Amino acid sequence: MKIGLRKKIEDDTEFKDAQKFGQEYEPKDDVDYDWVRSHASEEFRCGEARITAIEAKADSLIKYLGAGSGIVALLVATAPKWQVIPTLAFLLLALLMAITALTPSEHPMLPRTSTALKFADEFQGKKAVGSFAAKTATATAGMAIAARHKARRVQLAFWLFFLGMLWLVGYAAIRRR
Repeated sequence: MKIGLRKKIEDDTEFKDAQKFGQEYEPKDDVDYDWVRSHASEEFRCGEARITAIEAKADSLIKYLGAGSGIVALLVATAPKWQVIPTLAFLLLALLMAITALTPSEHPMLPRTSTALKFADEFQGKKAVGSFAAKTATATAGMAIAARHKARRVQLAFWLFFLGMLWLVGYAAIRRR
């Protein structure tokens, strides 16, 4: 049974469309597909880099959340529970979202070299390169979907962190009066 991000990718219409395209695409004999293959690989690498950047943001947010939790701990001694509990809730939810964005998951991968060799054996010349590039496009679509899901979680975590800090600042401003 597939769970989590991998299931979301496989259930996504964009991925299914890319998969169908990769299975049905018929390359032409007289077309130079080398540049398409290079482009497909570069597009996939960009997807990987995007996920790496999103995960780095989630990791940074977790560090901020640690500092924010320290501030909350200091306030617990003087602030009423009605003030501290919402802040803790926002920070814990933010932490949960950031952690789920970092959770290791099965990302789509480029087709294996053994698959490329089978394509080279099954198709003739440039047709193999073109058909293989279509398969690479499927993996790239999956990477884009994974990045989108991770980005949503990180964005939600940042907003929850912001709300938690806003709650603290609001309390501090009211307390000074």
